[in-house]
Amino acid sequence: RHQDWWSQVESLVLIGSPIGGADLARIIDPLGIGIGIAKDLGINRRQLAESIGAVIPTLVIAGDSDHGSDGTITIQTTKFSPSQFVCLPNLRHAALKNHPLVAAEIQKFWANPVITQSPPPGDFITSLIQQLHSVPGMTDGHGRNFHRAKTYITFKNGISIRTWQNPLLIHHVFVASPEGDCLYSGFVGWIHTQALYQTLGTIAKGTGSRE
Repeated sequence: RHQDWWSQVESLVLIGSPIGGADLARIIDPLGIGIGIAKDLGINRRQLAESIGAVIPTLVIAGDSDHGSDGTITIQTTKFSPSQFVCLPNLRHAALKNHPLVAAEIQKFWANPVITQSPPPGDFITSLIQQLHSVPGMTDGHGRNFHRAKTYITFKNGISIRTWQNPLLIHHVFVASPEGDCLYSGFVGWIHTQALYQTLGTIAKGTGSRE
């Protein structure tokens, strides 16, 4: 927020930070009306982070204790470009603050802090995820329900978009690799469901085919 400070910052390290907004916060306060600290934790700050990462060498460290999150923060929501990303297996959120593996990654980064190059503009998966990020209310989610999702759009390169609606009528969207692995997961609240499917319709008209 204080761009006049940026030139004085040599490097930045973010540990278990919900840059895209914490999914648990969005579940507690889906309308962002201010329930406790949920409103603040649910805010998407990815655009600001990307601006900072473009001028300050940035390291992002995430933990993975359940194949998708550190038990509190999803891996997806910690990611942004440009940044150097490291995911440490079998580490829960609370352990990240003083774990030796985290310290080792920071020391390695500080030995040569450089600005990470963003993926090329034509990168298909990156572009697809960016389009999903542009949906109002999109929150990065956990991939635990990926197996429940049904294919919604299939692309010629084998990449697909899948969707799933949970019992609370919350719509989830997933990007799947040609091999069937989950590359991205996210969800929107009730008031943004229409915006999600409008975006999916635009994507399908451009490069994909509806199932």
